[in-house]
Amino acid sequence: MKSIKGFLLIEVLVAVGIIAFGFIYVSRAFMSCLNAMSQVANYTIASNLAEEKMFELQAERNLKGSVSERKEEGNFQDSPGFNFQLEVSKIKDTDLNN
Repeated sequence: MKSIKGFLLIEVLVAVGIIAFGFIYVSRAFMSCLNAMSQVANYTIASNLAEEKMFELQAERNLKGSVSERKEEGNFQDSPGFNFQLEVSKIKDTDLNN
């Protein structure tokens, strides 16, 4: 009697199941990486916008000699998804040591 060589249906189903689970976990890992990259991009933009605002305050101080105490908040013109809250106040030199 000849033996028939090939795969059983159950073997094929098990292999397809293993590949499907592998694909699901790889796609979840890929989505996590995309989310992390998006979050890092937002942090980078926020950091650059904060640095830009600090440079504006420094330039104002250099022009006027000092910056008056004030509170300000709003959105950045070039990046409407980001907003800021600014509070400028004069502190005593002794407060710096604390």
